Amino acid sequence: MAKSRDEMLTIPEVIAEIGVPRATFYRWRQLRKGPKAIKLPNGSVRIRRLLGGTDHAHGWGIQGADG
Repeated sequence: MAKSRDEMLTIPEVIAEIGVPRATFYRWRQLRKGPKAIKLPNGSVRIRRLLGGTDHAHGWGIQGADG
């Protein structure tokens, strides 16, 4: 089965992949510098990774998060 262009991951999956502490990830979200989150109808949150895109931080959409 082919992967879709936009892969949806859970917050723990994203944190493990980008290698930052949970607190840092949530601080980025609070400052609106982290990757965009999508809230599903069941209340779960997913993060969309843009595959093959030109987004910052290797497809995660993290802007200005390195400083």
